[in-house]
Amino acid sequence: MLPRSHDLGSINKVMDMENKICIVTGASQGIGKTTAHGLAKMGAQVVMVSRNPGRSQLALYDIIEQTGNQNVHAELADLTDMNSIRQLAERLSTRYPAMHVLVNNHCALFNEFVLSPDGYEMNFALNHLAYFLLTNLLLESLKMGAGRIVNVAAHVHVNIERDFLDKPASPESYDPWEAYCEAKLGNILFTYSLARKLDGTRATVNCLHPGTARTLALTAAREIYTRLNGPTEYSIPGTHESAAKTSLYLAASPEVQGVSGKYFVNCEAVASSDLSYNVSLQDKLWQRSAEMTGWG
Repeated sequence: MLPRSHDLGSINKVMDMENKICIVTGASQGIGKTTAHGLAKMGAQVVMVSRNPGRSQLALYDIIEQTGNQNVHAELADLTDMNSIRQLAERLSTRYPAMHVLVNNHCALFNEFVLSPDGYEMNFALNHLAYFLLTNLLLESLKMGAGRIVNVAAHVHVNIERDFLDKPASPESYDPWEAYCEAKLGNILFTYSLARKLDGTRATVNCLHPGTARTLALTAAREIYTRLNGPTEYSIPGTHESAAKTSLYLAASPEVQGVSGKYFVNCEAVASSDLSYNVSLQDKLWQRSAEMTGWG
């Protein structure tokens, strides 16, 4: 049972975000764009990371026009490609030695079995490995800025009840819904593992379920779930504004100052699945991710 929505209104109770360096991935549309808009409205210096040049520029112009904040910038990167992630991280860390917020928001669900440019199943590559690699590449800058790392996960992680890391990835066994749920569990396992590693530093990391809004990923998820399991009452009633509230809360609220290693739904810390607290699985995913990305 998910907690009832936390009514934040316009999220007035925030820290001083003036000129804070905030990176938001998947920021050209949907929840990511709304998150970037909210941070810009608070006065933050926002870097919007997205893949599509045209959509990126439109989102950038929209946010500057609507908020009056001229300190909003767009960065292009293909987060399915580790070379692109490394190049992005190099640009950002050179420009911003200290960062204050990183919102890993990008997300997609792939109907067909596809490999990333680095040879990994695409759901896992984009929805987990990109979180892992980008965060680690920016970690020193985030530590310098007492940064908050916000990982957008999803409640669907509860559908995975066993270790999925040794399952072979192949077109024959590919289940897009299951692959998506595994990646979302990966976001939470990664968050808990990173929180332990950040203990004693000024940086924090938390993860969240954003709620249900009509994003491309959630629309695809509904279609795939229905095709595999039959008709369902699952709906997507929310707005991008309501879905982005928890991301903004974790990025800017003084209520979570110093809080780390938690899973939030509707701006409240709640329990994630039992499997997500398995420290051995957290460590196994970290090691596997480090090997796949060449990190560490």
